[in-house]
Amino acid sequence: MAAQAAAFVRDFELEGIFLGNQFGLLGFWHPDHAPEPTAQRRAGITRFFRALRTRFGERLVYWMDSYWPAEVEDAAWAMDPENYLLLDAVMCSNFAVLVEPGQIVPNLMSKRRIRDRAEARGLRAPKILYSVDFVDPWYAYRSFLDHKLIYTYQRETYREHADELDGVAFFANDTYGHYTPHDPLGASLTAMRLGVSG
Repeated sequence: MAAQAAAFVRDFELEGIFLGNQFGLLGFWHPDHAPEPTAQRRAGITRFFRALRTRFGERLVYWMDSYWPAEVEDAAWAMDPENYLLLDAVMCSNFAVLVEPGQIVPNLMSKRRIRDRAEARGLRAPKILYSVDFVDPWYAYRSFLDHKLIYTYQRETYREHADELDGVAFFANDTYGHYTPHDPLGASLTAMRLGVSG
């Protein structure tokens, strides 16, 4: 898979790849769904991320996390902390229908600690991205209308922690291919103090 993905990115002259939904780990979205984190599984996951980094060279590898702090990803899914250092960016997942609001800040802080420790050691450190969903490309719900409480909480949390993060990723096209209307997008950018353009 690492070889094929790298060949695809190279042949189409792309900057890199974005791996969604805790790619490389089994048992989505909740630690109770994770298979036993055996030594063999841990070694296999590390081997995969190392192969990916080797094949991609300087091209970008972005990874969407599990919605949970790095310590949980390590204990439940065998995602060794050193694996994050093989990535260019980790997107902290905040989809409204899945995220447990009490996990957002602990997740951000755990990924930030990994980044900060790597930088202190003079090592490659992944950027930490915060995700925001207006709508979901896989489902019909619209967060800005159907999940207003978590939608608002996501934005307030970003505003409070923006200085500790490296950027924000927006999910703005729905399952039908429609984009977020300008007004809700502008209101969110303003609430997050990101400014509005166009």
